[in-house]
Amino acid sequence: MSDVRKNYLYSVLYQFLTIIVPLITTPYLSRTLGAEKVGIYSYTNSIVQYFVLISMLGILDYGNRTIAACKNKEERSKTFGEIFFIQLFTSIVALILYNIYVYIDNNTYKIIAIIQGIAIVSSLLDINWFFFGIERFKLTVTRNMVIKILSLIFIFLFVIDSDDLWKYVLIMVSSTLLSNLILWLFLKNEINIIKLNVRQSIRHLGPCFILMIPLLSRSIFVYLDKTMLGLLAGMTETGYYEYSEKIILAATSILTSLGTVMLPRISSLVAMKKEEEARKITSLSMDFIAGIGMPLTLGILAVSDSLVNVFLGESYSNCNKIVNVMAITIILVGWTNVIRTQYILPYKKDKVYTLAVILGAIIDFFVNFLLIPSYGAFGAAIGWVCAEVVITLTQTYCASKYLPICQYLKNCFGFFVNAIIMFIIVKYINFFGDNSLTSLLFELITGIFSYTVLTVIYVKSFRKDLWNQFKNILHTTK
Repeated sequence: MSDVRKNYLYSVLYQFLTIIVPLITTPYLSRTLGAEKVGIYSYTNSIVQYFVLISMLGILDYGNRTIAACKNKEERSKTFGEIFFIQLFTSIVALILYNIYVYIDNNTYKIIAIIQGIAIVSSLLDINWFFFGIERFKLTVTRNMVIKILSLIFIFLFVIDSDDLWKYVLIMVSSTLLSNLILWLFLKNEINIIKLNVRQSIRHLGPCFILMIPLLSRSIFVYLDKTMLGLLAGMTETGYYEYSEKIILAATSILTSLGTVMLPRISSLVAMKKEEEARKITSLSMDFIAGIGMPLTLGILAVSDSLVNVFLGESYSNCNKIVNVMAITIILVGWTNVIRTQYILPYKKDKVYTLAVILGAIIDFFVNFLLIPSYGAFGAAIGWVCAEVVITLTQTYCASKYLPICQYLKNCFGFFVNAIIMFIIVKYINFFGDNSLTSLLFELITGIFSYTVLTVIYVKSFRKDLWNQFKNILHTTK
């Protein structure tokens, strides 16, 4: 399990660094570019992401899973060539379609839209799925760290006022392009050059397309929220939503990183018929999601006033209620991520995932349509939560025939109680605070300390199995 722990830490860094640049720069950009200009970035980015989805065609999950199941370098080389051929073809199609869209769409954001198109070129060169499949997480993190730090420096150097929106967009998309290009330098050591069989490549098209359907549906409440906000409520509301989402995604990345690591590991165990070992890992993963996800969710609810005030500024007080609603998605996303990456995808239950996400997307669309015109970003946030609830319930019901869901819920209860107590303590402190940086830091330190103490007592007293796992981890680390 030591490799899994290392890979998880690398994956946390990878996911976190993907968000860290906008997270660090948001306080600066909220005052430099303003909500409206960031709203334009968010809106145009939401459009280009539809074409990126066509480009990737579900390959990120499918490629990860398929490469992980390969038994040797020769098989891995053959599989990589076949899957990348599909990716190359779909990316070219996506580029052609996007250029047609930019040409015929007559709006005031055409220059920004053209720059955003670089994202499709990046997706063409994106082979992260291969390195995730062979569990080379350290490589992706090291590369990403360097690129993200450079982009962070460039933002502060070149984005000076609201007229520099195009520079900000160029920096963001170019950093991803460069990051994906660098990975190709390390590919030659992992595969052999072989003759491509186009007919063999076509066999991957069906499974990739099946995985694309839920990804496309999920985009309705990941990207269409912003598209609908831009069309129905204006760019300022879109900017409010973008800022609030960044806070939530930073927390969520800690939980979804577990799925990135465990998908190839569980897929490998299933391929070797070691299903009992896979179930034990899934049970431990659920404990982790509860132990970390509960305090993250309730912690953000407790400190949201101070967090928004310090992070964005007093003029963005409207984001308080948006963040509070979005915070509910943290534990929901963590829970469904475990079910998806440790049961649905490894056992190739792709239709279950597709059904769940399509149902969630339909709910999200109608909630958005009803609420966005009157409530703007707050209405879109409610739509997102409703969608995640539907996805969670659907996937959980389908997985209950194989996984002991009731036992997972029972194990979660103690962490939930501890998080509630932490919430009450922090909220009490917040009542007497002034929403300053000092107040926020005090609330965070108090929350972390109180929850840690309560959880150690709970695990040591009532969860001996988990306590023994924790001691084993400490012993192995030493």
